[in-house]
Amino acid sequence: MIKLKEFKAVLNNKSFRWLYFLQAINLLGDSISWTGIALLSYNIAGENSSKLLSIALTIRVLAFVMFSSYVGILADKFDRKKLMILTHVLRMVLISFLAFAYESWHLYVFVFLFSILHSIYTPTFKATIPLIVKDKDVYPKAISLSSATYQVLGILGPGLAGIILMFLSLKYVFWIDGLTFLISIICVLMVPAQLKVNELNSEKKVNNEVSLKVGTQLLFKNEVLKRAVLF
Repeated sequence: MIKLKEFKAVLNNKSFRWLYFLQAINLLGDSISWTGIALLSYNIAGENSSKLLSIALTIRVLAFVMFSSYVGILADKFDRKKLMILTHVLRMVLISFLAFAYESWHLYVFVFLFSILHSIYTPTFKATIPLIVKDKDVYPKAISLSSATYQVLGILGPGLAGIILMFLSLKYVFWIDGLTFLISIICVLMVPAQLKVNELNSEKKVNNEVSLKVGTQLLFKNEVLKRAVLF
């Protein structure tokens, strides 16, 4: 368990401090958005909301499976800072328009696009930490702090979202979530360093791409694994 002194030592890294605030705000925003989506599904489908929500969650998992494996290549080719900003801007726009959704397919399209962007952002964020925290002694503490924050806000987030819903209508919940993405963009902009991996040579990049291509082919050639992914 990370101690208070170690907690302060990790946050002395200015870049990681902004990255940590970014993570906390994102986790809170995710809790708000999925609580709002659950209520939106009830408003759209009534007694059939559980079916609608289960389909939406299936689409979410499918999007992660389809796109998350390709993120490593993107993260190595592009500036991770710009990549995170782009995903935040697009998710902010999507979540703001969700306030006007009134049919099932609106929710399905949103969840699919939102999950694609989330599958890009999450691995990119995790891969950014070693670029920010280069001290070998501090890095494990940074990972511990990040993991602990994920666990705590995973529990507290839905409760905070429920409190917000007690006082505001559903559309304002999505707009508040959009505001969390705007704050997150500011946090990313405050990270002073360029977050691009320059040390990977072209041969290693090619090998990574070939391995990903071969791995994907093997996955879909295996009937058992293919059924598990698709169904």
